[in-house]
Amino acid sequence: MINILAPMIFMLTADVKVVKRIDNVGMGGLGILTVRTLEPSQRVDRVYERLAEVLEPNLTANDITASRSKGCISILVKGKLVYTVTAADAKANKSKLDDYAAKVLLHLKTVLPELAPVK
Repeated sequence: MINILAPMIFMLTADVKVVKRIDNVGMGGLGILTVRTLEPSQRVDRVYERLAEVLEPNLTANDITASRSKGCISILVKGKLVYTVTAADAKANKSKLDDYAAKVLLHLKTVLPELAPVK
């Protein structure tokens, strides 16, 4: 009986996809963001793509801003979207949307200028 069931159990477990509920954005040894919501790996990939477009020489903290839209808060670098803070992000981080977005904004204002390429 075990000889019959063992392959069936293997077949069932072989098709199981591991879904990450937490993923990180990091560059140059610095932690940039931790995403703790549905599909974090996809969101992290988008952040990396966006960072590649906005990290440029002479980037300053003043170039990094936040804008509220449709119940979310967008973090922008020179007007280009880098990350959208959602209510789900805030909840996953046991915080209110405005408080969590302010924390993310402050962190990015500190970290991103350090990662900008040198001219």
